[in-house]
Amino acid sequence: MKPNSIIHKVLSDKRLIYCSLIAGLIFSGTLVIGSHMSRYESIVGKGVLPTAFQIIVLTPIMICFAAIIITRYDTAIRVLKNCSLESIFRKYMKGTSKFFLIVWTITFLAWLPGLLATFPGIYDIDGAFQIMWFEKGIINAHHPILHTYLLGGLVRAGKYLFGSYEAGILCYSIFQMFCMSGIFAYISKETCKWLPGIIQFWGILSYMILPYHVVLSFTTTKDVLFAGMFAIWVLKTFECVADKERFFTDAKGQLRYVAIIFLMCALRNTGYYILLFMMPFFLVLCRKYWKNVLCIGLASVCLWNLYTGPIYDSLGIQKGSEAEVLSVPMQQLSRAAAYNGDTVDIKDKELIEKYIPDYARYTPRVSDSVKDTFNGSAYEDNKIEFVKLWLRVGIAHPVIYLEAFLSNSIGFWYPNMKYPDEGTFLSYIVYDNTEYKGEWPDIRRTSYFPTLSKFYEKFTQQGMYHQIPGAFVWYSGGIMFWMLILGVCMCIYKRRYEMLVPFSILVGLWGTLMLSPVVVFRYVYPLIVCVPVILSICIGDKNEVYSINKKV
Repeated sequence: MKPNSIIHKVLSDKRLIYCSLIAGLIFSGTLVIGSHMSRYESIVGKGVLPTAFQIIVLTPIMICFAAIIITRYDTAIRVLKNCSLESIFRKYMKGTSKFFLIVWTITFLAWLPGLLATFPGIYDIDGAFQIMWFEKGIINAHHPILHTYLLGGLVRAGKYLFGSYEAGILCYSIFQMFCMSGIFAYISKETCKWLPGIIQFWGILSYMILPYHVVLSFTTTKDVLFAGMFAIWVLKTFECVADKERFFTDAKGQLRYVAIIFLMCALRNTGYYILLFMMPFFLVLCRKYWKNVLCIGLASVCLWNLYTGPIYDSLGIQKGSEAEVLSVPMQQLSRAAAYNGDTVDIKDKELIEKYIPDYARYTPRVSDSVKDTFNGSAYEDNKIEFVKLWLRVGIAHPVIYLEAFLSNSIGFWYPNMKYPDEGTFLSYIVYDNTEYKGEWPDIRRTSYFPTLSKFYEKFTQQGMYHQIPGAFVWYSGGIMFWMLILGVCMCIYKRRYEMLVPFSILVGLWGTLMLSPVVVFRYVYPLIVCVPVILSICIGDKNEVYSINKKV
């Protein structure tokens, strides 16, 4: 489409104006403010007027960019579905059970060299804590107990059967690879109904060879299995709203849906809050079937509370620390006291020191420096005092609070953020095994492909992907944020409001990321796993999709 025709279409379509204007403002704002935050740790950089000027100049370009994507996405899909190569790919991308099994097998086999290069797998610090708790029989809800029992049980079984903790880690690595390759194969099978075979091919290829898919498939972190179940939930929700009559007349399908929700929540506790965020959208946009939706919601909530209530109690599960959910308030209070201590009331500063003794160690990009010594007992004794303190200091220092929030979450909204980040001492993608000599077992790594191991290390921990033009897109949480904005605007523009239900799940997850203690890749991984589903959701209405399929 020529520039003049794009401008004419935007100006003649009010709905497109609103959608592209919102997206354009967000894109230009994140680019300019993100650049300033990464360079100067300030929203306005070198001044308010230069910042405003940069946003104003960039916004029209971003509006046109958004308008092109919104209006031409379906056309691009149609062109791909009718090109000469599509008939070749479609012979194999049929979405059959055979296709599913083949993709599952080749994906699993493609990951085996990576496992051998890092044998017996990647042993991260969270996994070390979980194994230690399991071995001691003292389980803490800080990490999902389902994953703790799963990880600890497989490691113990491997040690019992083969005589070493390395064998136990290998058992877990193979199990997780088996599960994730199956989930990826299932997503590929189901999205064959919507996506062109060419896109499917590249999607499957990315599952097989992209370093982060390979490395995470045998990393002990809880986020990997959660990412898989989260993607299945988004996919099933999309299928539900795409054919509501079929879904809501299938009692077994609704029970399976509740089971998927429960497993997703059990693999990461934040899933429950994403569910609560999604339910109002589900009820309103599927109001014709409100009774079914309400039953699904109530069943999921009751099942979760039964799990975290009586079942937790019967297993003697220890309560997790509330410090994790207070990362943002701690960062904001610490920044105010550390950077603007002279303007903070003396009594308020004393209270900040009471709750956050190490506030002077404030690090903008990671909350661990101040979170590790958070006075949890003082907080438990007087939560209201802490909330009042946070509000009082925030009202007096709103810009400081906003900068603390944006700096701590920059990688989740700024596309050009580079990793590894000098502002944090944590790896963006974990590759080395934890070396902390605590009470957990020391896992020795034996690489059978040292060259491949060095390649993965450079690509993950050293950020080699920044040296390849365009490769950073696949690793950027900010790009995923842009994709969500475009997807939501696209659905609103096309009046496909029911698609806001699956998007509410995706946006809900992104909202939880913004409250995270640090930006790491594993947190945004669930969104990246959902990319084929997002691309499917954004295609035109159901009838148009099926008519495209018939042409091929």
